Amino acid sequence: MRCTRREKKKRAIVAPPGSLADPEAYPESAIPIRNSTGARIKVTRNVFFFKDPEGKRKPWLDFGAGLSVDMDGQSLQPICRVRLGSVISVKAFPQACLKASHSLSLGLSGLSVKVLYELPLRNVRSFWEPPARLMVR
Repeated sequence: MRCTRREKKKRAIVAPPGSLADPEAYPESAIPIRNSTGARIKVTRNVFFFKDPEGKRKPWLDFGAGLSVDMDGQSLQPICRVRLGSVISVKAFPQACLKASHSLSLGLSGLSVKVLYELPLRNVRSFWEPPARLMVR
């Protein structure tokens, strides 16, 4: 017995999540797709150079290395970065990337805006095009 497209859509909406229904009985858009959550666990060891003895300012040079576990893909990858002051950061693993960020205060309101620019080093010649990103938070 063949179902009309409308009946298939109704079944797809009524089907309980995670059911073991025949995928051919439902439209392609109704097949559950596992979304990436972006969850990961990072374990790093940081070494600080030219640290302020009073602890009022961030160190001039911060080197970090460690491992990152992607919970979605269940993969393990090395991570490594060097941060210069509080403005520039260079990642070496998993993908070479330059990050620049700065916080700007909004007058006397006590609020601030953070401007962040990320540039994968393989795209240095086209720094204005994606995958380079400029974010304002």
